Amino acid sequence: MSKRRALRAYGALLYAFLYLPLAVVVLYSFNTSRLYLWPMSGFSLEWYRALGSDDALMRSVGNSFQVMVGAIVGSVVIGTLGALAIHRSRGRAKAVMQAVALLPILVPGLVMGLGLLLLFEQVGIRLSKATMIAGHVAFITPVVLFVVLSRLHQISPRLEMAARDLGAGPVKALMFAVLPAIRTAIFGGALLAATLSLDEVIISFLLTGVDNTLPVYIFSLMRFGISPVANAVYTILLIVTGVTIVTSLRLTRGREPSQRQSSRF
Repeated sequence: MSKRRALRAYGALLYAFLYLPLAVVVLYSFNTSRLYLWPMSGFSLEWYRALGSDDALMRSVGNSFQVMVGAIVGSVVIGTLGALAIHRSRGRAKAVMQAVALLPILVPGLVMGLGLLLLFEQVGIRLSKATMIAGHVAFITPVVLFVVLSRLHQISPRLEMAARDLGAGPVKALMFAVLPAIRTAIFGGALLAATLSLDEVIISFLLTGVDNTLPVYIFSLMRFGISPVANAVYTILLIVTGVTIVTSLRLTRGREPSQRQSSRF
């Protein structure tokens, strides 16, 4: 067997290992029986129809949406400003800032969640949706930051210089020259942040009060066995996550074309 065929076979086995469990979840979400037996007893949409009648599930979906929106807003603002700060830094300061910004990605979610939990308890903040939003922002902001930073490295510094030469001040040059050039990266980073926030379990579990998010609710279902309703939820999350990631990759791929200059300078 040639090296190329061996690599293709290895790649096929790797993808099968990664995605076959997901395919099994999707398949059994259409099973008519609660039992995980093969062959399946039949094909049905019963578990998808049952989603709407589960009040606790619907509340957790609403909570997840609220936390996700708050986390996206916070991470986009902080991440974009952080990317601009790092991009304009020079020398050792830039390397240090990048390393510090990378830490929340490298630190295990359990450690970050426990740290935030202890911090909130020390300052007397009660656990709520706000604490979950803060935890999600701390976790996903580096993703937005490095996506935006990557795009900033691609655009020409002459873009802002041209805006300044045309009479724009620092703020106006940023608003009408730099931000339009990186807007797709910001939006793509926001989509990735939404995906990570929607799927986050550990931090949400540690920082939740009485309002469970969807991942925490699903995790609670797993304590009593695998529910076919959970399979239906997994399938919907898989579709939403896949569409979001593909859209984000399309937005962040390649070089942003030069932006049209406006007379507003």
